[in-house]
Amino acid sequence: MESKFEQFNIGIVNDDLKEVIIMLLDFFSEQTDLVIALYSPDGKEVWCACEERFSPLCGFCKSIPKLWELCTYDHSERSRMNFMQNKERQLSMCHLGLWNMTYPLKLDDIYYGSLLTGQKKLSDKERNKATLDKFYPRIEEMKKLNLITDKDATAMVNCFNAVKAVDDIENISLNNIIRIEEKLIGLISNLMARVRRITLLRHEIHQPNIAVFGTLAKVIDKLENINSRVDANSNIGREFSEIIKSLKYTKNASRLFSTIIENICTALSGDDITLNINRHNIIDAIEEARGIFEIEALEKEVVLKEIEKKKVETIFIEFDKGLIMRVLINAFNNAIKYSYSGDLETTTRTINTKIWSMDEFFRIRISNYGVGITEDEISEVWEEGYRGILSSDRHRTGSGLGLYQIKLIVEAHGGSVEIVSDPVSDNLISGPYLTTLVIDLPYIKKNTGGGK
Repeated sequence: MESKFEQFNIGIVNDDLKEVIIMLLDFFSEQTDLVIALYSPDGKEVWCACEERFSPLCGFCKSIPKLWELCTYDHSERSRMNFMQNKERQLSMCHLGLWNMTYPLKLDDIYYGSLLTGQKKLSDKERNKATLDKFYPRIEEMKKLNLITDKDATAMVNCFNAVKAVDDIENISLNNIIRIEEKLIGLISNLMARVRRITLLRHEIHQPNIAVFGTLAKVIDKLENINSRVDANSNIGREFSEIIKSLKYTKNASRLFSTIIENICTALSGDDITLNINRHNIIDAIEEARGIFEIEALEKEVVLKEIEKKKVETIFIEFDKGLIMRVLINAFNNAIKYSYSGDLETTTRTINTKIWSMDEFFRIRISNYGVGITEDEISEVWEEGYRGILSSDRHRTGSGLGLYQIKLIVEAHGGSVEIVSDPVSDNLISGPYLTTLVIDLPYIKKNTGGGK
């Protein structure tokens, strides 16, 4: 059976989870004085906290790339065979005479790699010598098959001769190795299963919501078509208008709900973002995102002004539409949520959107009057889960993920973000601030390493 993922860092294992797993490996290795490492399915990637946790003898092996490649391949191949034969573990001796145990790491019948625990010191010098003596003929065979060079062969022979002279002997309980390995496998599998459940949860919630959104859009189109043939001033015309308005509000809420779910799932599963880049009209995307909040703005008595375009009507740039829509929805959602409303002057309850083309970037600027960001925390608002001091009240709930997600996604596209918040009155606590979010997106997606 082929592995679903060639490397650990693809798929459900992200950088945060990798860091936790390595910490576990380091802790157990230090406590038990065992070699403990995690191998990718192809044996090319090895996770351990630090090389000092390996056996000193492994240093001989690693100094010869071909021998190290052979060693890691053997470890991972034994584990893969165990997985295919449904075996839990396999005890074996490596080329240098160290006892080790390989244990396949699997989740939902998918092979993710192997855990290896083993000795740091030789346990049986005579057996070790016998093992090495058996390997000498293999060196000659590999040389004849042109698998290794004469230089590699000489290096391997010298390595084995040096290891045979080592007197560092230690007795170690194999039961202890098994016990530690079982505990580690359980911990790592649980971590991976949790991330997997998050991925499944996203699908379970997101898919029905998309279906609701699509159905509402079709119903609204049909009702508007019917309503166009009805007298708008008649009772039935007014009722139709109210129904359509309510359905539009529900449709927009459904779209916003999807964005919130995506924010939460991305935060839970890590910062890795996979980009699906195509050329799109960025102005259409901005108009679409803004339109989602028109009804909410009316109900809150906030003036959501038309987009101010500086000599641009159509601009095609490279971006992931789903992710940039999430950026724009988060941006407008924040502007609406933190805007003041009610009996304030029109100018201080207005949301302005301006867009224009620059030499290397397309700039989007969204401004609103309302709850501000203090000067001391302007750099902190981009942090995951952070909510501003002035925004923390029961009327404005939030997860603190909106701006964090905006920055993460925009920078993955090679763009940049900036936020400015200035008080427009002497009251720095309850007085309105003019807060402006500036988003710069490149016309052609830059390779920043932030998105795949």
